[in-house]
Amino acid sequence: MNSAAEQITGFKLEDLFDYTFHASCHSCKRDGTPYPIFECPVFLAQQNGSSVKDANEVFVHKDGHFYDITFSVSPVGEYGSSGSVIEFRDVSDQRMMEKERLEAILESQQTSLLLQSTEKHKEAMSSFISFICHELRNPLQGITASAEFLLESMAQLKEDLAKGDHQNRVEQGAAAIPTTLAPHIPDVYQSKMDKLEHLLENAQNMIGE
Repeated sequence: MNSAAEQITGFKLEDLFDYTFHASCHSCKRDGTPYPIFECPVFLAQQNGSSVKDANEVFVHKDGHFYDITFSVSPVGEYGSSGSVIEFRDVSDQRMMEKERLEAILESQQTSLLLQSTEKHKEAMSSFISFICHELRNPLQGITASAEFLLESMAQLKEDLAKGDHQNRVEQGAAAIPTTLAPHIPDVYQSKMDKLEHLLENAQNMIGE
């Protein structure tokens, strides 16, 4: 084990004289459960004389913290008859940067989706408010037009009354009506006028409200 391996693992070469490398640096998984040696990919590659290139694992530092590593196993001699060379490097910082980058991307996507949802909600609310205003405005326009018509009609009637034209119109109309009905014409006319004045008063009240 060279100085670079000692720096990464925290162990000195002499610390491993009484223990295997697996027992020292690879004895448990990240969740704390034991890592049996017959499941260890480093040990299996050594036993089989096979090679491994840039595989990922988690080692345990001498002080007890876990760190991510990338390792390679290269057999020496035919089928690893002379052993194997194990190379590994600490990639904890790289993994942390990748994690932070992915979290930033996810947060950005969530923010984008939230903004899109907010804009759609605003558009829906705007359409709903426009619809309500349109539906409320149309009946009010009809009422306003009717009230204006009544006001104009009443003004014209009052003007006719002031000029005395209504009497001529009543007399002209009475000439074409049987004699028995003619005396009642002014009363009917006055009744209509009373109704129009009542409608005018209601219309004015509605406009005032």
